[in-house]
Amino acid sequence: MNSSHRHFRGITFFLTIIMHMPLIAIAQSGELLVQAQLDSFIAVTPTDPTVQISASSLGDFSGSFSFFIESNTPGVSVHAIITKLYKGTDPNDTTVKPIDVNTASGVEFSPFSANASAGSDLNATFTSTTTINKPSGLFEAHQTELVNLESSQAGVFNQDVEVTATWTIDNTARPAGVYGGYVQLFVSAIP
Repeated sequence: MNSSHRHFRGITFFLTIIMHMPLIAIAQSGELLVQAQLDSFIAVTPTDPTVQISASSLGDFSGSFSFFIESNTPGVSVHAIITKLYKGTDPNDTTVKPIDVNTASGVEFSPFSANASAGSDLNATFTSTTTINKPSGLFEAHQTELVNLESSQAGVFNQDVEVTATWTIDNTARPAGVYGGYVQLFVSAIP
């Protein structure tokens, strides 16, 4: 037998054996879907912590107060608490009658880039009375209804919202000076 024929038979035999052997896996892969749950968050910051407004000697006067609302949801629900204004910002001074909130006027919400939603109105009526406990004492206050706001900012709510409240000075004579109280804005994210 010549050597090339033996060589060919040897290769044929080798290939026959290899063809009947199971193939060994050299590489494999697997995959899975990763999902991260991003919880909603909300932050509310007054633009200025103290705001001075002017008051007339009698009748109504208003003030507008700006709050920056940051949320990773397009909708938020807001309500405000407005206190009476006390001489020297001291609710314990009973010698001077506080300046009352004009509850008939409600509170006006003016968002920078949002609209009222879910049947809400940007003018919120007062629904109840409450108190705010501060180091100087208890401030009598009025609370508004909830107002739902829907942002036009692509899935988030990052904007200023102006809150306008009105107080009324009745015919009771009051000494000149600074009368102080609080405006609080409460905000909840709507997922």
